[in-house]
Amino acid sequence: MNWAAVAFGVAADRKLELLWPRLLKEQGFWWGDMPTQNVSKPLAYDKWEYDEPLPVAASPLNDVAAMGRAWYLEAMACKRMEEKERLTESIRKVCRAAVKADGYWRERYHPQPNGTVKPAGAEKYCEYAAVLVRVVCGDPKVF
Repeated sequence: MNWAAVAFGVAADRKLELLWPRLLKEQGFWWGDMPTQNVSKPLAYDKWEYDEPLPVAASPLNDVAAMGRAWYLEAMACKRMEEKERLTESIRKVCRAAVKADGYWRERYHPQPNGTVKPAGAEKYCEYAAVLVRVVCGDPKVF
């Protein structure tokens, strides 16, 4: 994932100069105002790119969703690049999602054709909460 390459210094020098602006301008990572999708064009998949059928009911795009683990990578990239505005806005968006759901997050937020996301997976899932605490309390001077 490109966020990880930035966050952990794999992308450096010229590659970083090319990659970082592209990541910032790609609106698809915040589909439905929920950080962070792990792909920017989730509805453009070809049939061969879908998950293999599972013995239980699951979307063929189950792993194409905003998840706390992807947001963590984006947040770490923003910290490394000192992109305070984007980091702060992502925190606001994540908090708004919890407000809409009585103070809790879901495991995943699946992109919908109308530009929204559909909360899915485990209810009262702790991943977003854990990332939120780690991002905010891990480096309070950013805020």
